[in-house]
Amino acid sequence: RLTAFAAVVLGEERYVALGANRGRNLHLYRTCGGSDKVPVKMFEKKLGGEIHKIEFDADKRLLKAHSTENFSVTYDFDGKRIALDVWKYE
Repeated sequence: RLTAFAAVVLGEERYVALGANRGRNLHLYRTCGGSDKVPVKMFEKKLGGEIHKIEFDADKRLLKAHSTENFSVTYDFDGKRIALDVWKYE
């Protein structure tokens, strides 16, 4: 089930990120040029929990996915993990 969506346009490139509730639950796609172009999957990741929010940092070409399991993870557009933030509720 789709649980999160984010999109950004960077020049001629369009990026769409999708979050889901299980399995490989984070996906990043890219298209270039006109609307008739087929999306290319940049990467997919299996993260714990359900992805409930996705944010793009267009200037740095990063995306951040927030999980219901009390963490967020930041990736570059090639799928390299840049940061992992874990928080604890008391």
